[in-house]
Amino acid sequence: MKTRTAHTHGEDPLLDCAPEAEPKPLARTPKAEARRLARLARKEAAAAARRVQDEAFMRLALEEAQAAAAAGEVPIGAVVVHQPIDRATGRPTAEPQVISQAHNLCETLNDASAHAEFAAMRQAEQALGNWRLSDCTVYVTLEPCVMCAGLMHQARLGRCVYGAADPKGGALGSLYAVHEDQRLNHRFEVTAGILEQECQALLQSFFQGRR
Repeated sequence: MKTRTAHTHGEDPLLDCAPEAEPKPLARTPKAEARRLARLARKEAAAAARRVQDEAFMRLALEEAQAAAAAGEVPIGAVVVHQPIDRATGRPTAEPQVISQAHNLCETLNDASAHAEFAAMRQAEQALGNWRLSDCTVYVTLEPCVMCAGLMHQARLGRCVYGAADPKGGALGSLYAVHEDQRLNHRFEVTAGILEQECQALLQSFFQGRR
């Protein structure tokens, strides 16, 4: 009969492999905690201010979309906002300024490329005398298609803000994610869902009226 060899406490392999207790994290000092809370408050205030600004510019895009609907076009509007940024600090050096705005004109011009954001970006390039839109944000009421997202990539756009998502053709998160494709040589920030309900309602009303 085989006998089991006894191990002393120090020799037991199961005990030898037992993980050591992790040290508890050091508690923050009152000053460190105050600094953390102050940073958090500044971050939340900046996010709230940015949201207010985004909504204000999206309302301008909605006005363009309403003009499109009045002309019998699919109600999509866009504006381009220019705000120069200091590359060293990442901070703006001037107040944001609308430099172009447009709405869909595909039917009017018999031009498949006459999308609101496409036209607004081309106008912005002319206004700046530069095809690079690195210091610009495009506000558009509907998620851009592949064509418009492609122009944003080519123009080195800084940021795009859109209202309603387009599950059937959106290229900034719905069907594709051109803005964050690691295979491309430029990526840009996207903020979705600004005044989403208003943007969706305008589109739904338009198409219900056409049925």
